[in-house]
Amino acid sequence: MTAVVPGDEGNQTPLLLRTDDAHTTVRYRWGMESIGQRVAAAPAVRWFRHHPLRADTLLGVVVALATIAVVANLNQSLIATETIRIPDSWPEWLLTIGPSFAIPLRRVAPAVAVGVGAVLQAALWLLAMPDTFIPMGILIYSATADGRVLPRRAGWAAAIGLTLFTVIGVIEDEAPIYVVFVVALFSSATAALGATAASRKAHAKAAEARADELLRSRQVDRERALLDERARIARELHDVVAHGLSVIVVQASAARRILDRDPAGTASALEQIEKTGRTSLNEMRQVLSAIRTDPAESWQPTPGLASLDDLVAELASTGLQVSVTETAPGWQPESDPEPLPATVDVTAYRIVQESLTNVLKHGGAGATATVDIARRPGSLDLRIEDDGRGPVGGDQGGHGLRGMQERVEVFGGRFDAGPRRGGGFAVSVSLPLDARDGAR
Repeated sequence: MTAVVPGDEGNQTPLLLRTDDAHTTVRYRWGMESIGQRVAAAPAVRWFRHHPLRADTLLGVVVALATIAVVANLNQSLIATETIRIPDSWPEWLLTIGPSFAIPLRRVAPAVAVGVGAVLQAALWLLAMPDTFIPMGILIYSATADGRVLPRRAGWAAAIGLTLFTVIGVIEDEAPIYVVFVVALFSSATAALGATAASRKAHAKAAEARADELLRSRQVDRERALLDERARIARELHDVVAHGLSVIVVQASAARRILDRDPAGTASALEQIEKTGRTSLNEMRQVLSAIRTDPAESWQPTPGLASLDDLVAELASTGLQVSVTETAPGWQPESDPEPLPATVDVTAYRIVQESLTNVLKHGGAGATATVDIARRPGSLDLRIEDDGRGPVGGDQGGHGLRGMQERVEVFGGRFDAGPRRGGGFAVSVSLPLDARDGAR
């Protein structure tokens, strides 16, 4: 790859950019990251990182040694001998590094540490001892970065107090005025940096709390969705099992009654029992396959209103005569050309199936039923009536009726069920079609 050196367009001197340079840069960065990771994983580093008091003690020792080195190498000719003097005894040297003694407490007790450091710093200035003010900068920063009210106030109080103390010292000792600006700038800058760090930590904690709350909310939503799905599967299984067993019981009862006198009828009844059992098992597999495998791989067509003819024929073999009428009062195909939503179609079929199963169980011998399906501009209306005796004792609280009502409530529809005037039982349902997106 060639390029022109900028600013030398006249000569058009080519500049070769080799691929090896990029590889070298990548290897360098990778090597530096690897070195950083190895250093962070070193036992000594981990030992200090997991014990803040030990790390701060080491920091205090380093700062104290640095202070001793700086003060010991001061050029006596650069300082005013009448105001500042070099320490010449062990007590004076200990006082010189005094503020460093508070550094090990900067994270354990930041308010106490900055208070002790400020007192020792003021004592240094009163005795005209030299210092670097670095220990106080560390303590002020640590206090204001703590985030709690008391350390933050103590840090700012130390910064302001030492500045005022410097002002008083300048006025009384006629020291250079720039000392006030240096102390004020250094102390306020470290306090502001600490406050900024505390603010960033607070924002990080708030963001982490919001993330945790979002995770909990998502977990609750997942659990709620799981419960809803379990309820839906339970309703599906109830419809399938209740209908299949009702047909099987009726056919078995008929086969038992005609076993001796009508072998052909008995064989027909047993054949119908076998067919009903196989159909119910297949429907149960369709429902359970959504739990055991990927729905995209195990999907099979679910029954809808188009399967009513098979349902009516199955019930006819048990002796229950069902007539189905489909009307569309006031509805024109061009006003709603779309087919029924799949969820509405399945729900309507299950409601009809459960209602007819109840007729089979409670209607008694000779009962007949009618199913009226009316497609309206904004709803699908169902009415299932029978002329049987109804539930024994007027019991209307079975799981079948509750299951149908729950299905309808999912769509925000209307459900009514009860004895019919003149005998029998009636179920009336209205499923809105404009809530298809919210149906589950």
